[in-house]
Amino acid sequence: MQKALDAVRDGMPYKTASREFKVPVMTLKRRAKGKNKIAVGSTKKLGSKQTVFNLDQERELVDYIKDMESRMYGLTTQDVLTLAYQLAERNNLPHPFSEAKGKAGLEWLRGFRRRHPDITMRAPESTSSARARAFNKPVVDKFFSTLKNVQEKHYFPPHRIFNVDETSLCTVPTKNSKVFAQTGRKQVARVTSAERGDTTTAVICTSASGTFVPPMLIFRRVRMKMELMDGAPPGAICACNPSGWMKLDVFSQWFDHFLSHAKPAADDPALLILDGHLSHTKNLNVVLKARDNHVTILCLPPHCTHKLQPLDVGVMYPLSVYHNQALEKWMNNNPGRVVTVFQITKFFTEAYLKAAVPLNSMNGFNKTGIYPFNPDIFTNVDFIAAETTEMDVDNDTIEPPISILGTSSPPLENVQIPSPQASNPETETLQPLQVDVQESLHLTPHLSPLQTPTPMMTQQSPQVPQSSQQASSFPKNTSTPESLERLPPALAVGLPSTSFGVVTPREVRPTPKIVGKRASARRIRMDTSVLTSTPYKTYLEEEAKKKTDIEQKKALKEANKIKKTTNKQNDKGKGGGKGKGGGKGKGKKKQTRSDSSEEESDTECLFCTESYSKDNRGEGWIRCAVCLKWGHEACAGVDSDDEGDFTCDICLSGNQFDSVKKILRL
Repeated sequence: MQKALDAVRDGMPYKTASREFKVPVMTLKRRAKGKNKIAVGSTKKLGSKQTVFNLDQERELVDYIKDMESRMYGLTTQDVLTLAYQLAERNNLPHPFSEAKGKAGLEWLRGFRRRHPDITMRAPESTSSARARAFNKPVVDKFFSTLKNVQEKHYFPPHRIFNVDETSLCTVPTKNSKVFAQTGRKQVARVTSAERGDTTTAVICTSASGTFVPPMLIFRRVRMKMELMDGAPPGAICACNPSGWMKLDVFSQWFDHFLSHAKPAADDPALLILDGHLSHTKNLNVVLKARDNHVTILCLPPHCTHKLQPLDVGVMYPLSVYHNQALEKWMNNNPGRVVTVFQITKFFTEAYLKAAVPLNSMNGFNKTGIYPFNPDIFTNVDFIAAETTEMDVDNDTIEPPISILGTSSPPLENVQIPSPQASNPETETLQPLQVDVQESLHLTPHLSPLQTPTPMMTQQSPQVPQSSQQASSFPKNTSTPESLERLPPALAVGLPSTSFGVVTPREVRPTPKIVGKRASARRIRMDTSVLTSTPYKTYLEEEAKKKTDIEQKKALKEANKIKKTTNKQNDKGKGGGKGKGGGKGKGKKKQTRSDSSEEESDTECLFCTESYSKDNRGEGWIRCAVCLKWGHEACAGVDSDDEGDFTCDICLSGNQFDSVKKILRL
């Protein structure tokens, strides 16, 4: 149509242009003479059915939907329908939406999705808030800086770079596969072994070249049965504990297994990358073994394993899928039976042989940027989710002292971050962060809790107010509403000019942002560090010594408390009895213990040789008037009502008196 209109304007007859460009002749005449009030020029309209938003407005709405999804706050179907109604109402646009429901209709949404096929409905994966805020640019940059320093000190080829991680194996599928069912059926079920199931831990280790170390299985049992390992992968080992999770001693056992297969040497060292689990980072035994066997251990940043751990990226997901499929297939082939911990090894082996392939391992190391080394593997879009909880360093969790990290990278807590009020350019020594606004459309420059300031912060000066400085750096568009100017500087950077006349989507549904201080406990967390470094080894030794001292003091205090309670109970029981020596017995024993030495106070029974301090039954004691030794009233055969001096049976025999005295002295 456009070519036909251009040809008509150049003098070509209508019929000739209609025949050559294959357009209706009457339509061409109306368009050329401007008699079509709905369609102007070559623009195609749907007659009286017009869209509520023009093309530019719909594109801006699409960009907003994509932005919210990248921040992990994606919009649902009802959110989009409600947002469309509010935009039409607040911008005074004519619309056929329902005012009673306060949202657009499903027909509008279908047309909107057909016009913009670059957006679709997806089931999001649950991601914790800690992961969302922890995966930010300074944390990732610090990890790659530490990795670079380690590689420069000891070059590790791909077959000497290892990653170890744990995953749980359950007797019940974590996610059921889809099945065919009758249309309209409200509930579709699948039989499983139990409601929750029993959990077993699998320890998997792989290298950047695609080589796998035989796995380790940790069963939730007190005693190990070798029947549990029937059908295990070749070379696999096992362990057990009451919880079924990784423990300090179990990880030490696995590390010995790793050394036997990796065989690191002085001229061929190995690099082991792992997460910050307590059994990994607080294991002094493993650190000492690694230093002696030429293994460098690098700890990943906290809550970043979903992006930086190769096994999580490339192997663990297909392993869980194949494991669930194996469980479902066994349940279908064995009706009436349930899966127990004795069959879990066979299912794991079936899934492990399918998922633990070299291609998955190499792809995991490649996508994380560990090998080949690529510190720029993540872009600003990957860090945008952390903007929701960005704040100053003082409000974040406490980092461990840099002296224990064993890395030459500068400490993040010493990085100077000017506050929004600080504006003296002479005191600012940091270089502004280079952010390409055109590369990430209306994505705000990332500022995590530990990141360097954005260009907006570093460009402020004391002579120019913040609003004036912002206006000079970023020209104001006349179509931008005034309320957008009241947004924080971090949100105003990089926003394109809006196509909406009054209210933009960001004003109707603002970008999520934390208000005030984040509610989190101030605790010491494990950051990126080389666990085999000398400073960190010294730190672990000091921590172990402190822990031992605390345990010893606690045990001594508990022992003294038990002894004091026992003595009090025994004294109370002995004080009420009477011996034959004119009301002596327990009362006299109590008095003698208080006045005698420590050795005499903890005497033994003359008959059963049971120590007085270990007597928890509260029995009565009585003393012999001849040998002055103590004994239980029950052992002596004396009742508490007997009167007179008590003489033991040994002393009654004159012939044995001397020998007994010698024995007692010994």
